[in-house]
Amino acid sequence: MSVLSLRKMTKPDLHDVVKLHQQVFQGFFLEQMGSPFIKAYYNIVLAYEGSITYVYEGKGGFVEGFVVGFVEPTAFYKKFIRSGLKLIYPTLSGVIHNPKLILKMVENIRRVFSIESQSSKFIIDKETAELSSIAVGSSAKGLGSILIQAFVKEAWLRGLTNVSLTTDYEDNELVNNFYIKHGFTRNGLEIRKDRKLCRYILTKN
Repeated sequence: MSVLSLRKMTKPDLHDVVKLHQQVFQGFFLEQMGSPFIKAYYNIVLAYEGSITYVYEGKGGFVEGFVVGFVEPTAFYKKFIRSGLKLIYPTLSGVIHNPKLILKMVENIRRVFSIESQSSKFIIDKETAELSSIAVGSSAKGLGSILIQAFVKEAWLRGLTNVSLTTDYEDNELVNNFYIKHGFTRNGLEIRKDRKLCRYILTKN
């Protein structure tokens, strides 16, 4: 596998990115909200000045994997919540198909606006890039390592000192071991309703 196909994500990639997101993150909040909401989310990420995004373009020009994150996570999440018109249709589309998602949305909004006080206990937000999502097609071996290494490299080039992320604690051993293998250290747990998540940090040497 050659890194020649590794490049920055662009808007034309979003069709493939949304499909891969739905494949990899079945049952998670964004996936439950449907493709219009997922696409709106990644559009907002791409428009954010502090975004870090990569895709791996495989055979036939299709996206086989991607990694997404952003500098100053609290600033991004607040911008996302305040995106207004860009989210009206995708949000309505999601909750019409599944009204129970309204409660999850309210909880997520409350969490976003409490992140700043919480995160200050663990890391300095302005020196941090949050790795929000990384997805790899089932047949793409070794691609996760290529993507995460590209993300971390750019974070260091931007003068940041930390890369943070969260992932599920339970029934997620392979993913947790993946991050530990790439130098991340577990620095806490988060409880979100019925989910327990591991918090990881990678600090520049």
